[in-house]
Amino acid sequence: MFSQGCQSRDIMSKKTENSKAVATEGSDASGPRSPTRTLRILELIAENNNNLTLAQVSQHLSIPKTSLLSLLRSLVAQNYLISQDGKYRLGSATYRLMFMVNRNPFVRTIRPALERVAQSIGETVSFCMLDASKREVEYSDIIESARSIRYVVDVGTTRPLYCVAAGLVILAWQDPKWIENYLNTALLKQITAATIIDKASITERLSDIRTKGYAISAGEFSDDVFGFAAPVFSHPGQVSFSIGIGAPSVRAFSRKEEYAKVVRDEAAAISLALQGRDSSNS
Repeated sequence: MFSQGCQSRDIMSKKTENSKAVATEGSDASGPRSPTRTLRILELIAENNNNLTLAQVSQHLSIPKTSLLSLLRSLVAQNYLISQDGKYRLGSATYRLMFMVNRNPFVRTIRPALERVAQSIGETVSFCMLDASKREVEYSDIIESARSIRYVVDVGTTRPLYCVAAGLVILAWQDPKWIENYLNTALLKQITAATIIDKASITERLSDIRTKGYAISAGEFSDDVFGFAAPVFSHPGQVSFSIGIGAPSVRAFSRKEEYAKVVRDEAAAISLALQGRDSSNS
């Protein structure tokens, strides 16, 4: 979707769309699902700007209150959460972890790259990652265009892999068996008139994406929106990330080659940086 000003968003944010986890039966706070539950608790509280009650967390994550209370007490004891007036918020240990993550070379490489692309072309730029459990692509970081008519999408939004450039380019580099299983089991919906849902056509398209090194989508999820994306290799041959451009078709159509080259070149530079190599020596 594109908008004028800062009005509507392309889709509801992750905290309303993706907050509920699958309920687990017969497991407690010390069980094998405890680490995942712990991370989801921290994610949920961060997404909702702190101050959630036991009942609210239990409802969002479908965790029984008795099991949840044990997890919350453990997180409070370790200073990952603070409990006050019956509500939970992030504690100092969580913020320390956040700062440690922000010093990671991966994180420090991505944002400047997005800023370079945004400054170069003046369109909305995104960094996306594969959510393998949901088999979707998630928009993890966004720099929104300053233009009055622009593509708009919220951080945390997810999209199907088969119909947006950011997802297609990640799908193209997955293991062939993974791709085959995805195409045979995913619900391939006709979202717009331009959405490609034929499995043979998608397979051929993925081959073409691997050859060119980038993907272009044209009005396949949102009418009148072009998407451009290229793969980010955190390790040779492994793609879980992509960098993308979203733009109104009225501007993007005549600049397809330019946008595709910009995103492909920047993704290649990010990939080399993440692998500890200098693009000037490649």
